[in-house]
Amino acid sequence: PTDEERQIQKTILLFQFTYIGAPYIYYGDEVGMWGADDPDCRKPMVWEEFKYEDETHHPFGLERSSDTVEIDEELFQFYKSIIKLRKEHESLRRGKYGTVLIDDDRSLFAFERWNDAESIRVIFNLSDQSQAIDPDEFLPNKDTWTILFGDSESNDVIKAKSGVAYINTTNG
Repeated sequence: PTDEERQIQKTILLFQFTYIGAPYIYYGDEVGMWGADDPDCRKPMVWEEFKYEDETHHPFGLERSSDTVEIDEELFQFYKSIIKLRKEHESLRRGKYGTVLIDDDRSLFAFERWNDAESIRVIFNLSDQSQAIDPDEFLPNKDTWTILFGDSESNDVIKAKSGVAYINTTNG
């Protein structure tokens, strides 16, 4: 997978771990394993103590680039951090939900999860370009919100194909 594909994967994970419902992790996802149709959907788990040959075979006999088979430590750490985020914030597990923004023209989507103790707003930029947001519109009383998770160029610019979670603990 390319760096861009990994970034998209992380954006999907942020959505999965902050949206309504229980996140689902298929074995190997957390270390960067990939596969699709048979026979690649049932690969053995990748372990640190083993060395693997590069994958060069395409299941349908097509040409493909070679892929190194190893644990993606950066992705593994991302999984740990996103699991920790969900575990530490009950509003992400049991909180209420409300849609905050749907902007099809700019490929922006945002929602809020909240309970009596906190509010968390998550905004996703699914476009290929960084997008400016209006903090006054997206984050009312913007001085009470801080970035909780994600990589933002600033409080009002969301990077391409990414998401940022903001927290406001002035609820309770």
